[in-house]
Amino acid sequence: MKPLRVLIGLIWAMLPAIASGATVTIVCGGVVGSFEPCREGAQAWALASGNNIRVIRSTPGNSAARRLSRDLLAAQADDVDVFEIHMDSAGTLAKDLVDLRSLPGVAEGHFPAALEAFTVSGRLVGVPWYLGVGRLFYRRDLLDKYELRVPETWEELATSARTVQDGERAASRGEFWGYVFQGRASEELTDNAVEWFASYRSPGIVAADGSVVVDDPINKTALTEAVSWPGSIAPPSVLTMERAESIRFFTDGKAAFLRYYPSGLLRSEDPGSLVRRVGMADLPKGSPEGRHPLVLSGFGLAVSRYSSIPGLAGDLVAWLTGPAEEKRRALSAGFDPSRPALYEDPDLVAAHPQFPMLSAALDVAVPGPAHIIGTKFDRVSEVIWEAVHRALSHRTPPSTALDEAAATLRRMSSTWRD
Repeated sequence: MKPLRVLIGLIWAMLPAIASGATVTIVCGGVVGSFEPCREGAQAWALASGNNIRVIRSTPGNSAARRLSRDLLAAQADDVDVFEIHMDSAGTLAKDLVDLRSLPGVAEGHFPAALEAFTVSGRLVGVPWYLGVGRLFYRRDLLDKYELRVPETWEELATSARTVQDGERAASRGEFWGYVFQGRASEELTDNAVEWFASYRSPGIVAADGSVVVDDPINKTALTEAVSWPGSIAPPSVLTMERAESIRFFTDGKAAFLRYYPSGLLRSEDPGSLVRRVGMADLPKGSPEGRHPLVLSGFGLAVSRYSSIPGLAGDLVAWLTGPAEEKRRALSAGFDPSRPALYEDPDLVAAHPQFPMLSAALDVAVPGPAHIIGTKFDRVSEVIWEAVHRALSHRTPPSTALDEAAATLRRMSSTWRD
């Protein structure tokens, strides 16, 4: 077993000792605005339990945070106890994580699909902490100005985005665009692509039995639609945008529509008065016969199997994912809870009027393909985002890009869980 300080040179914060108890270490804060709420919640647990807490700031971005967790777990560091993990990481990290189902009450009261996403081979390797599902943000004031309704299909979105874009440019706003999303070649582009495919009722990237279906004709139709956006209703720079860049573009007043997660606008660097002029709706259907894509995303807390104090680590997880702490985080920092009951809490509904609508979406949202693919998800996601990015940047026709991706994935598919 190797101590953490020998392995990495991360910034960490040791909170003032309050007792002679043990020290529990948690790695968290990979999402914008999430480090301080994590630190505050962990400190509250330390004060209540008589133990000490050390909080390490994770690296930003799902892929980078997953690599950090994987490296620490591979080193079997016994002084790193709790990890914040994305649900897409559950299969990749499962063999190095404790089964938390034995913790009293820890699996009760969460959205069932979130528990499913953190369950690998019957083991609960993470407890849901906060969730998200892709949403369409839109400028209410601009839709009113141009007498437009909230788009129901991607075709309607393109038409409305073009109408607002042309109108605003005619009013001397030459840098205004209709729509922005996360188009950089990264895991966030894979998330977008999964939603595009789902909106047309496609079978997705892989079927429930693990067979590769990304080259399905329906997926090719969906990608062909998306390829028409950059340079037309979306800026060419959308191909370099991740979450931070896309929401900054939108909050700077440069776009009419944005694909993002529900609480993201509240946690952006400078939402200003724009929040009051922004509405939120389901992402568009692929066609009138399609469906609004509701693909679940979110983070949970996991305990390292190499922790020297797994019992205390589990107690910290139970505290941080409990109703009181999730409510505090939702009120103070805008993180959407993993517990459906909190979406009916009067205090939270007053602070977040969108909660009833969001709860309905989360209730029927389904996990992405990571729970099927397992340990190979990183590589599968990379294959998808590279193919989709080649198509969006007009380097490869959409159909060819997905055919090539499918061929690569079929060579990998026999070892999804290896």
